[in-house]
Amino acid sequence: MTAEFGPRDERVASLPERLAAVSISLLTRFTNWKSLEQMDLRFRSDSATFVVSGESEQSGERYSRGISVGVTCLFAGLVPVLAVLSVGPAAIDVLEPFRPLGEVLLLFSFVFALVNLFGVFGVLTKIDVIDHTTEPEPEAVAELREQFVDGEIDERELAARVEEVLERE
Repeated sequence: MTAEFGPRDERVASLPERLAAVSISLLTRFTNWKSLEQMDLRFRSDSATFVVSGESEQSGERYSRGISVGVTCLFAGLVPVLAVLSVGPAAIDVLEPFRPLGEVLLLFSFVFALVNLFGVFGVLTKIDVIDHTTEPEPEAVAELREQFVDGEIDERELAARVEEVLERE
């Protein structure tokens, strides 16, 4: 089942939004959310579109997808800020012989992180979500498929029993 949510055909226009779109794209590639469910989360930075595919208990549910997208964007905005705030002072101490250079780099990193954070808030209002997820099969169907593979039941019996299980669910 495919469901689409969000304002269609809105483009990421400003520099902060383009920067945020790239950071969101990198974050989704890095995490890919496969550890949470059997689904794949991708972000197209040019059109500000999240594409979700795979199996999910919340297939087609707007609220669940909105939470996933919001959390991902929030992380993409906050991770650079928190990295600069936590690593920055230590980096200046490490670069003691080059302290002026370290301070300039820290300032540049902080400005970059803030521009990215403000861009995330701009992108959030433009994101489209295309949900290609399907609900997982009941466990009884998976067991029937195993019986078929093991040769315990034939194809006709498999089809009949799967249909019976799906009607009960």
